Amino acid sequence: MTRTVDLLWDVEEEQPEHLLSAVFLEALESELNLVDWEVAVRVVSDGEMRRINKSFRSIDRITDVLSFPAVLYNSAVCERRHLGDLLICWAQTLRQADKIGQAAAVEFRFLFLHGLLHLLGYDHENDRGEMMKVQAEIKKKLKRFFM
Repeated sequence: MTRTVDLLWDVEEEQPEHLLSAVFLEALESELNLVDWEVAVRVVSDGEMRRINKSFRSIDRITDVLSFPAVLYNSAVCERRHLGDLLICWAQTLRQADKIGQAAAVEFRFLFLHGLLHLLGYDHENDRGEMMKVQAEIKKKLKRFFM
């Protein structure tokens, strides 16, 4: 069983340690029944997030996380399943963490979870609360990573 999370830190601020620890990723993949998967995560600035949000969603504002699901490959052809790409806005992560009084790393893990659920096909805008229910259940089970 293999997992790859490629994290590209594309902002000037220094990258905090332990944003996505192996222990957190193992617990998350257990909860989501993930096997042999990979995802790319790019951490971007406000300006870059706004530009990409406008370009892909026609929404001219900053958002916290954007998900770009990949085409699912036949497992016989590809050893690992690339789930897609996530963009997380670091400045927005900091603002949201500050607003609710939690560490930036905790908010980052929450945004990673939220984006990952989108890559797995969940859509909170159209699923009558299913994604939010799954997200809340995972946060509860893995609460030590969200405190």
